Amino acid sequence: MEKKEPSWKTLFQITEVLELAALRRDARTNNRLYGSLTFSQSRVCVALIRLLEKRPSGVSLKELAAELEISPGAASELVEELVRKGIVSRTQNENDRRSVSIKFFDNIMAMHKAASREIECTYRKMLKNLTEEERLQWDRLLEKIIQKYSIEKRKD
Repeated sequence: MEKKEPSWKTLFQITEVLELAALRRDARTNNRLYGSLTFSQSRVCVALIRLLEKRPSGVSLKELAAELEISPGAASELVEELVRKGIVSRTQNENDRRSVSIKFFDNIMAMHKAASREIECTYRKMLKNLTEEERLQWDRLLEKIIQKYSIEKRKD
């Protein structure tokens, strides 16, 4: 019997397990909130989470648009939809009146942190099947893939 090589589908399976872990905690609230998002709105939330880790006080529309590789106008429309849904706040930047600061409402950020803890716990359980050497190798391989992809993406 021929052994099949893992593919991107394997990564999707891992992602699905982690996503389900996040949904286990406060499932009804998460489904009501995140189940109502479009794919583009979800992308904005993921990008905003990444950016807020570096700048918890809020992210500018220009930074968010650059992260998403879309125009500031398109980013503004997506943010406005999330504001209407009560997921993010859009306030005038205290330092620059022409700029806005975007961040999640506190209750949404608390939900994200709870889901992140659940995902981290599940991820650690998944990695328990590996030896310490295999875990280190896994981390190195993931980092190598992401770094290489990021460099190639910038060239495009």
